[in-house]
Amino acid sequence: MIGTAVYFLVIIVLGYAVLCAILHRARLPLFEFIPLVVGLGLGFAGTFQFWLSLLGLKPSQSGLMVLGVTAGILIRRSIASGKIVRIQSPADKISPGDKTITVLAGIPLFFALLIVLVHALGHGMYEWDAYMLWGFKAKVLSTNAIRDAGYFSDLNFAMLHLNYPLMIPFLMAGINGAAGEMLEILPKLIFPIFYLTMGMFLYSGLRSSLPVWQATALTTLFLTGPHILRWSGSGLADVPLAAFYSGAILQLIKWVETENSPDLLLSGIFAGFCGFTKNEGLLMVLLITAAVCGVLIYKKCASLFPQLLHYGFGVAVITGPWLIYRRQLPKVDENYLAHFSVATISENLGRLDFIAVSIIESISNWQNWNALWIILGVLAAIRIRQTCQLTNLMLWGLLATHIFAYALIYLIGPLNPDGLMQATLDRLLIHVSPVALLIVGRYCSGICGADAWSKTPRRSV
Repeated sequence: MIGTAVYFLVIIVLGYAVLCAILHRARLPLFEFIPLVVGLGLGFAGTFQFWLSLLGLKPSQSGLMVLGVTAGILIRRSIASGKIVRIQSPADKISPGDKTITVLAGIPLFFALLIVLVHALGHGMYEWDAYMLWGFKAKVLSTNAIRDAGYFSDLNFAMLHLNYPLMIPFLMAGINGAAGEMLEILPKLIFPIFYLTMGMFLYSGLRSSLPVWQATALTTLFLTGPHILRWSGSGLADVPLAAFYSGAILQLIKWVETENSPDLLLSGIFAGFCGFTKNEGLLMVLLITAAVCGVLIYKKCASLFPQLLHYGFGVAVITGPWLIYRRQLPKVDENYLAHFSVATISENLGRLDFIAVSIIESISNWQNWNALWIILGVLAAIRIRQTCQLTNLMLWGLLATHIFAYALIYLIGPLNPDGLMQATLDRLLIHVSPVALLIVGRYCSGICGADAWSKTPRRSV
């Protein structure tokens, strides 16, 4: 337990060190500070352990010490130069009535977290994909550096998707390395933490344009949804992916509305984390890249184009080493890009009706999503003018294109979509649902008369 506590302490210190290096002299509200520190810490902890593993160092207490010392040195330099990030004092006081409503709205979150904790730590991994894609690889990486592990080039294990991204296995292996032994249950602690991180990111995005009680209520609506609860503690990487995606989208919104290049760099970093977490994360990288380019073209401001390099650097530094290493790994039969062709699409057009109906049925199930998608549709109908704002158009474009891309995957895939969609559709919709919630929040801010982002400006010291 002590090793695990030290491990997560290093993650926090690492996240803060990176944040200070990017947003030096900034003041952030607490609800924005916490998810950025935790999200950056988790992402860079997994990424750095991958880099060390490429050098022949498996996750261990000595490797953890290297990360901790490096982060400490970076923070010390930031302090010496006066470039640390500080927490901004709340500008507004909450009225007693709003405080009561906030507490009542937040009570379900406590029980939701208990459910996720029990699900994650009550037993070992029982989901086939969770164990074979993430848990088993974590054990391999706990015992051997990736440079020396023959597992990833052994064709006998090709069916276990040897070329899947390794963010989650490395974070789990890090707990084993910090403890100095192979653990069965404790490595799953990262999943409740990702659940909380996703919630904090979304609360941050909502809180920037909504009063406390409304942001809390919408966050509760999202996090207590049966589909979110079902998969958050299962050991699968869908919620961690959604957490990183939430961070990327929030920083993208910040950049669109403030044009500060560090925000775009952070968006690129979180997008890179997505690409190192799941294959679907690479699609998210493409979607966010397209959104950035679209905004630059829309604004027609030549001075903003160099900022694209900040975004590209953030993506490349995270995903680049992984994509280079991945080229030598065996490819799986479900290589969807190999099936992407006009001939395949034409041949499988008969699937289209089934795919469209399945997606509509899933998002219209108000019980599984706590009516999130229904609320989105209603608000879009009554707030249609607000949809024309640049940021809202961008979010709708990301949402629609993301869902369309997943529909296309089902269309061209080699497997029958009937069983495949039944097993995976709900998890794929978790990836896109944070954007749906943020759109709902922006519509609500228009109804309430709140001004997005202006209530909690990022200030310099």
